[in-house]
Amino acid sequence: MAIPTQRDDVAVSIASYGNTCMVYPEPIAGKSSNFELKQNLLMRLPVFHDLPTEEPNQHLSKFVTIVECMGPDMADPQILKMKAFPFSLDGAALDWFEDLPMGFITSWEKLVREFLQKFYPATRVISTRSQIAGIQQYATETYVEYYARFQKLQKRCPQHGFSKGSLLHFFYQGLNEYERRLLDSSARGAFIDLSHDAAEQLISKRAANELDYGSPARSESILGVESDQRLTKIEQNLERLSALIQIGRTPQIQVCDFCATPGHSTDSCPSFGYENQEANHFLDIYNSRMGDHIRNEDTNGALYGFQFRDNSPHSGFQQREPLHHNLTSGNNIEILLTKLVEGQLEMQKRSSKNEGP
Repeated sequence: MAIPTQRDDVAVSIASYGNTCMVYPEPIAGKSSNFELKQNLLMRLPVFHDLPTEEPNQHLSKFVTIVECMGPDMADPQILKMKAFPFSLDGAALDWFEDLPMGFITSWEKLVREFLQKFYPATRVISTRSQIAGIQQYATETYVEYYARFQKLQKRCPQHGFSKGSLLHFFYQGLNEYERRLLDSSARGAFIDLSHDAAEQLISKRAANELDYGSPARSESILGVESDQRLTKIEQNLERLSALIQIGRTPQIQVCDFCATPGHSTDSCPSFGYENQEANHFLDIYNSRMGDHIRNEDTNGALYGFQFRDNSPHSGFQQREPLHHNLTSGNNIEILLTKLVEGQLEMQKRSSKNEGP
C-alpha cells in the first residue's frame, strides 16, 4: 500500500471544493432529483441581501410561489427548492449560506428554519407580535389603510402564533370610536357577537367596498381629533418660542448705530454733544462780531433799512435739546435721521426770522 504524500492531501482538498452544505433527500415516488434549473426560472427569483428594508418571511413566500409555478414537472418539490434557494441570496446572506458546515442542511424545512433563525430571530418575532397585539388606527388613517397595515404585519411574521379570534379582537380594539361604531352597525348589533368567519368576512368586505366607492370622511373631521402632524408642528413652534425667550434673556451689548462703537446707545452718542458745542461756539462768535459791526455803523441799530435783533444764544437761538428717546433697535437709524432733519429745518426757520425786517 502506497504511503500518502502531501500531493495527495492537496488533491483531496481540491476535490472537496465541489461539496456543499446541503445533502439532498431521496425523491418521492414519480419524481426525480436529476434535473436542470432553467435560466428563465433563475432570473425571476427574488434576491435577499439582508438589508434593513427586506423581510425574510416575505422573501420565502415569493421564492416558494415562483419555484412551484416555474419548476420542472419531474423535479422533486423539496429538492427543487433546495437547489434553487442559493440563487436567491446575495451579499451578507450568501456569505452566511456559504459558511454553513458541509452536509448541515438535509431538508427544505431545516433550511427554512436556519434561515429564519439567522435573519428573523426571536427578538424580531417578539417585536412584531407586540405591534400586532397593540395596533392602533392613526388619526389621519382611513379604514382601508388601517386594514392593509394590519394584514402586512401578519405577513411579515407568519409565526406570530395568534389565533383567529385574537387577531379579530386586536383589529377591533385598534379602531377609533367612529370606525368601531360603523363596524357594529354593519354587523347589525355588536361585532363581537359574530362568528370568527363572519367577522373576518365583514372586515374584508368593508375594505373592498371602500376601495370601490371611496372612503367616508376621516374621523378627525367628525370627532374633532387633531392629526399627529398638527401636534408635531405645535411642539416645534413651542420649542422655537422657548429658544427665542432664552435668547432674549441673554444680556446684549449695545452698539451705537451712528458711530458703530459698542458700549453706548445711539441716543447717548458723545458725537451729538460735540457737534452741539461746536455749533454754539461758532454762533456766539458770529453774533458777537455782527453786534459790534452794527453798533459801529449805526448806533441806533438801523442799517440799510434792516433792523437787527439781539441774536444772543439766550434770546434768538436756543440750543437743540439732546435726544433722549427710547429707540427700538430696528428703527434707530430712521428715527435718528428724522430728528437731524427736523433740527436743520428749525435752525433755518430761526435764521430767517433773525435776518427779516
